[in-house]
Amino acid sequence: LRTLLVLLGAAALIAGIGQILTARRLPPDDPERAAMMKIGVAAMVVGLVLALWPGSGIAVISWVIGVAAILIGALLIYLGSRFNHLSAQIQQA
Repeated sequence: LRTLLVLLGAAALIAGIGQILTARRLPPDDPERAAMMKIGVAAMVVGLVLALWPGSGIAVISWVIGVAAILIGALLIYLGSRFNHLSAQIQQA
């Protein structure tokens, strides 16, 4: 179980790094850039916690995963609504 949690942490850390690198490719004035950075940071924090402290207890790790999933989900919904708004603006033009 401990090895599985370390692997899950490594995967979340890599996903967070990918989100941050993707956000850095966006133009600085892009409104989605900040949200993508926040998603990446949240994923990296979860990854570090899982990788560094896998034996801290299943309950704590479950809470961390749950909170991270809610935060990441909320930020992805926000990004989706922004892209939907942008698509509507493009279609009107």
